[in-house]
Amino acid sequence: MKTSFLLTAVWCFACAPKIALAQNAIGEQKFAPDQAAYEKTVTPFLKEHCLRCHGETTQEADFRVDTQLTADLSDRVNRQRWNEVVDVLNSHSMPPESEPQPKAESAAAVVDFITNQTLLAETISRGGQKGVRNRLLWMERLLGNLGSWEDQNDQLPGGGFIMC
Repeated sequence: MKTSFLLTAVWCFACAPKIALAQNAIGEQKFAPDQAAYEKTVTPFLKEHCLRCHGETTQEADFRVDTQLTADLSDRVNRQRWNEVVDVLNSHSMPPESEPQPKAESAAAVVDFITNQTLLAETISRGGQKGVRNRLLWMERLLGNLGSWEDQNDQLPGGGFIMC
């Protein structure tokens, strides 16, 4: 768990701001969704575990994953919806126990993808590296307050999935 967390943290804070960037005509950074990774990681997960209850024929909780979620996390409403999805995946409240459960690795891959894309979109919308620096300082304080990561492993909410 320690290695997985550290690798995710390093990727979130060091690599994410350097990828998936586009510049407009006046040189401002603009978020460019990683559509290929979305289609490879997220779309199959949604089809297998979410569409049955949140698709075209059934919309439990008035929520459709096929029309209300996109790869563009620069859109604030879309980002809020994805944050809700990440929360229910982290808490293991979806899919319901009566439905086939995703493998931990596939759920973690979706959570990691959305988390990283959200961080990148928020960083760009705030004008660059300041958001990443603030998150790094927050992470240093958090880890400093927790003490040894191994000691806290059993106390993590959501079964150990971590959203940066």
